Amino acid sequence: MNNQTKGFSIILYLIWPISAIFIGLRNFDCRFGRNLLVASFTFLGYTADDTGDLERYASQYYEASNNKLDYILDLFLNLQIGKFFNDFSAIIFSIFDNHHIYFAFLFGVFGYFLVNAINLLRINISSKSKLPVLVGFIAFASFYSILTIFNYAFYMGGIYFLYFLLKIIFSNHNKRKYYILICLAPLFHIGLIPALLVPFFYAIFKQRTLFYILLLVVSTSLSQSFLVNKVESGLVDSDNILDDKFRSYGSEAGRERLEDRYAGGYESGNFNYRISRDSKKWANTIGIPLLLLFLFINRKKLKEDKESLDLFNVSIACLSITSLMLNISQGERFYNISGFMVIAAYAYYIQKMSYNSLKFRSLLFISVPLIIFANILSFIMAKNFISPDFYLSNYPIKLFELL
Repeated sequence: MNNQTKGFSIILYLIWPISAIFIGLRNFDCRFGRNLLVASFTFLGYTADDTGDLERYASQYYEASNNKLDYILDLFLNLQIGKFFNDFSAIIFSIFDNHHIYFAFLFGVFGYFLVNAINLLRINISSKSKLPVLVGFIAFASFYSILTIFNYAFYMGGIYFLYFLLKIIFSNHNKRKYYILICLAPLFHIGLIPALLVPFFYAIFKQRTLFYILLLVVSTSLSQSFLVNKVESGLVDSDNILDDKFRSYGSEAGRERLEDRYAGGYESGNFNYRISRDSKKWANTIGIPLLLLFLFINRKKLKEDKESLDLFNVSIACLSITSLMLNISQGERFYNISGFMVIAAYAYYIQKMSYNSLKFRSLLFISVPLIIFANILSFIMAKNFISPDFYLSNYPIKLFELL
């Protein structure tokens, strides 16, 4: 893009912010195009309605003006709060006394890591790849649903984690820096602590696939009662955010409460909501495992390429953590992490091989369409959470409203 086109795109964005999506997607291979996509996330946040988690974040934002940074830091270090990044940002942006600006920042950060995580795989896939690779990349790029941004903290930390996990795999130097940065993921949500086992296993096991497979076997074999009792005994009388989260979500009473809430939401939801939830469940429990099975069957060829093998091994590690968390507390959220990595491993691997030489390609006729179908439905459902202002308003109008 030349400077004149960039200037026109910026002006058009200010007048009609949704245009950034179309221009950004069309010019995704250009940094300016990707920045426009991030800018569209910013406006999405600015126009977001105060519902669900965002309603709580709005309240916390106005309460934050009474707090100081050292107080929030002390609470986090003593494990009394679990979303340090949100609280820290709220204090910084409290000077504006406008939670929409705060939301714009949060959404912009989310957009930055999502767009650049997708780009990390794109730049490692040949632009001359054939249709199966293109379909695999589309499945990958659309998997981390835009719906997740409205349940911000965990999924923000999740995409941050995935971005640096891909950095570790694809970088040939400065890996230590990325290992340090990935360890900051729990600053977004304390529940991401278990995910840090993945880079730890990768650093220890390296390319020894057998250890990752044993890890998956062990994680899926452990009984729920064993895991829950171990966690409960470790947290007993700890009086911190981990104990509080476990009692709310991981204890028997907590799990029953969540199951009742989800069942009630499913029963009261319309057809679109139900089919969206069902399709996501099918993608996570059928599509993703079948995709990993396909890679396992063709694992001999995986060894011919270092990055393909690393992605495969890390995907197994991610799925192992997901299996563990399914037995403890809101483990379904971890499917977004493991699924993202499994699809990345698949999309990257098939561009390295002759598609016709791969075994059991019939597995792909089930798994890939199932995943894409779920992704499309999630995208459709997201429109229910997007404010009409995102489509109809612009920056001059919003500035006039502030005045």
